[in-house]
Parts: sequence; structure tokens; C-alpha cells
Amino acid sequence: MRRGGAWLAILPALFSACSSLGGAQRSADAAVQPGGVDGRMRITARTSVPADLPRELVKPEPIIERAIAGMASRIEGPTPARILLVSAGYHPIQPVFLGPNAEWCFSVTALKGLRFDNELAAAVAAAKALALSPPELGNSWRAVTRVMVRTLYSAGYDPRGVSSFWRSWAEALRRRATPEASDPARPTVEVWLQMAAELEEEARIELAKLPPLLNPVVRTAEFATISKRLQNL
Repeated sequence: MRRGGAWLAILPALFSACSSLGGAQRSADAAVQPGGVDGRMRITARTSVPADLPRELVKPEPIIERAIAGMASRIEGPTPARILLVSAGYHPIQPVFLGPNAEWCFSVTALKGLRFDNELAAAVAAAKALALSPPELGNSWRAVTRVMVRTLYSAGYDPRGVSSFWRSWAEALRRRATPEASDPARPTVEVWLQMAAELEEEARIELAKLPPLLNPVVRTAEFATISKRLQNL
């Protein structure tokens, strides 16, 4: 599944794609800037867990953690020092983010709706993009999404998993009880619902630039063993 040198081959495309994020950014990027669209709060692609993250919000799931670590080792690029599954009660809301000690943190909200290997691989690819952190990535989830597509493609996973990952994230947020006006998570959810739809489309645009992938990985027996655990998080 792993292809030698494929990760390095992604980088020129990444830097080229990210360099175009200046004045021509569309609403998914504008929406996350301070004082941006409708003055909504900023959501960056570099949000890290605070050092004082309450331990009760971390959900130990060794089988799922090992599955994610195994997938990360088979996909070229950075690998995690540790994997944390973070409860839906954590705010700010992010599908994937980095911890204070290089942990890869995955939102339980994001993981619960995943149905296929390539969707979980998309989450892993997002973490790799954040861990790589080239300056050109800036704070753009659009740039992260492009890297996710090319990472899955290079690793042999069906890159359509990136689009379905963002669609699943939006569906998971909609399943949340509508937050009260005083809930600090409310504006974050509203922005993410707009962004997720645009990032789903961004993934399709990036995929259209690539030749068809022969026999891509979509779902495996290994994933089937953790699928129910994901749904029951």
C-alpha cells in the first residue's frame, strides 16, 4: 500500500497549491479569518489542544488507536507520538488537531460516522498535513484538503474518501443537539457546516486533477473489525 517516495512527491504540488491562497481565497477561507464573513469566529487548521485538556474528555480506545497508528505507519509522512480520541464535549470543535506534545487528536464526533477505510485514511491524512506544517499551509483547511486527497491517492486509498469525510463531519455536526445561544460551540458549528460543504467540493476539484487510480482501497476486513467500535464511541 505504501509507495516509496510518494509523500515527497506530494510536496511540490502542496506548495504550488498553497501559494495561490492569497487574494483569490473563496468563502471557506474568508469565513475563518478574524472579522471575516459575518464577523464569525476564526477556525484555523493549526488549533492545538491546550495543555490543561481535562483528562475526562480523552476516551481511551486501544483497539481504535492501534488501528489508526497502523494506518498512519502505512501512509507516508509524519507518524504520531501518541493518538488521542477526544470526546464530543471538547471545545473548540475540530475534526482533527494536534496536542501540546505532538499527539494526534481525533474528535469522537468525526470518527463516529466513518464507514470506510478511505474515510479514516482521510482523517489520518489531515493529521499528517498538520504535523508536516509547511509555512505555506497557513491556516487554510482548503490547503489541508488538497494534501488529504493527494496523500490518499499516493497511498492507494480511494481519494473520494476525503469528500465523504467532510460530508460525514457535517452530518455528525447536524446530529448534535442544537446548541443554546449562550453555548460557545454554537458559532463554531455554524461555520463548520458552511466550510464542510465547501471542503467537500474542494476535494472533488483536486481529485479531478489526478488520473484514475487502479484498484483503490475502499474497505478492508481490518476496518470491519473496528467499524462497530467507531459507531459506539
